[in-house]
Amino acid sequence: PIIQTRLTLNTMHKGDTLVVWADDPTFSTDFPQFCYLADLKLISRSEQDGFQVYLVEFLDNLNKINHLDSKILLDTQ
Repeated sequence: PIIQTRLTLNTMHKGDTLVVWADDPTFSTDFPQFCYLADLKLISRSEQDGFQVYLVEFLDNLNKINHLDSKILLDTQ
């Protein structure tokens, strides 16, 4: 879900919200950190039908997101 969330950021505008569903147990530790790095506001987290459900708000900081993409590429090379 983190990759899909990152790709969705390209279509979002400041103040837009996104609901993210995940069933990966490690997501609960990875996603809040991703939100911090990508400048997303984590509004809420809940459990529903065996899924973790997150509501996030896009804060419109594309420079920070693009820097995050560059860092990910450098770290994987």
